Amino acid sequence: MTRSGGARGSRAERRRRLVAMVLVFGMVLAAAATIISLTLG
Repeated sequence: MTRSGGARGSRAERRRRLVAMVLVFGMVLAAAATIISLTLG
């Protein structure tokens, strides 16, 4: 897997990176919510 992403599939790679970032952000939010609820509860 080379990191040289030219005009070939740049849009797909950008979308994949965006989806990965959204997934990680959602998982971090869920973990933070569970930790906060456990700490408060």
